[in-house]
Amino acid sequence: MLAALIAACGSDRKDPIASSADPAVFYSHSVAFRDTGLFAWGANTYGQLGSGDQNNSDTRYLPAQVTGAAATGMSGVSAGGTHILAFNTTPGNIYAWGNNGFGQLGNNSTAANATPVQVLDTSSTPLTGATAVSAGASHSLAIANQNVWAWGSNREGQIGVDTATPFRNTAAQIAGLATVDKIAAGGAHSLALSNGQVSSWGSNTSGQLGFVSTTTSIPIPSTVVKAADSLPLSPVTDIAAGGSHSLFVADGAVWSCGLNTFGQLGAGNGDITDRKSGAVQVQNLPGTALQVAAGLAHSLALIDDGTGNGTGEVWAWGLNNIGQLGNGADLKSSTLQKSTLPVQVLTNDAGHPFLANIVSIVVIGNHNLAVDSSGQLWVWGGNAFGELGLAANDTTDRNFATRVPGFTTLSRL
Repeated sequence: MLAALIAACGSDRKDPIASSADPAVFYSHSVAFRDTGLFAWGANTYGQLGSGDQNNSDTRYLPAQVTGAAATGMSGVSAGGTHILAFNTTPGNIYAWGNNGFGQLGNNSTAANATPVQVLDTSSTPLTGATAVSAGASHSLAIANQNVWAWGSNREGQIGVDTATPFRNTAAQIAGLATVDKIAAGGAHSLALSNGQVSSWGSNTSGQLGFVSTTTSIPIPSTVVKAADSLPLSPVTDIAAGGSHSLFVADGAVWSCGLNTFGQLGAGNGDITDRKSGAVQVQNLPGTALQVAAGLAHSLALIDDGTGNGTGEVWAWGLNNIGQLGNGADLKSSTLQKSTLPVQVLTNDAGHPFLANIVSIVVIGNHNLAVDSSGQLWVWGGNAFGELGLAANDTTDRNFATRVPGFTTLSRL
């Protein structure tokens, strides 16, 4: 699964927009708020930029405002493999656009849409009351009225029903999950945080569910545990789902489980062993973690800078073949293309070598976004489709954090 996703990021096909069960481009677009508007850029093969362009696929190297119902007034947003989700505060309507081959747009269809469409429940009524959304590779999650709703691909049970149901194109509530605070949709697995503990379900090929050593898909949510004693991981304050690994913040420390081929678990110097029966603690982080974010094969953590302002510095570990870790490593050197321990993200600003004063972080596949306390948007990592949004026709990867022009104030993720 992971290898397929990484390979998919290299395509440059130019087909008419179509919904597909085999997308040519995964996680090669970006989305962020500027002022009151929602902007997207990068690959647009399936209309995932929400530009209204349904004639052919194209690449947008510079941020452009999303059209239609989700252009303004949105409270939250999430970028998936080839689709995007967003919701408004009142009445909490959810909008989706892009690829829809597995029904991940939730509009009772499997046709792609280049403009936002409203997510429906199983009675074809608009789902309301949303407070969070999370887009996976080909499935979608939402919190509405503190319950978890899911739709899209179910090949691995990631929407909480038996895999005999291959997909669902409207949203349905997942039983057994209540008073949920946070959700995270990964490559083919899902996480939910409730009352300080995490439930997980879906694909477990590498142990990314964090509670049992099996490669069997598990559609029923169960509690993530610590590998050392099989006790529930708690109290958890943040979660992230990557391609085939998971991250958690528990009592200020970062924990991880699942695939570790490139050191994305941060389990120790030279450690590339998968963790299949529970979470282990990430090593060598210098302080208290505020947030985590997970990519296809790398990980980020926002570490409290001690100012009391909720700001921090960014540390990264895992695959680094196209600058995902942002530490300035020479990517031509095979020995520097991964790090099994956290390294600090750098900038290209003279006199300010480390990325600092950050309030939020997001990973989309093989590239990263961060916003600082002034509202400046920073990006680094893969840029084959202009997903960093830096300049016209710019497809150069960045191995250090770089400012996005135009996103200098009032930006958020």
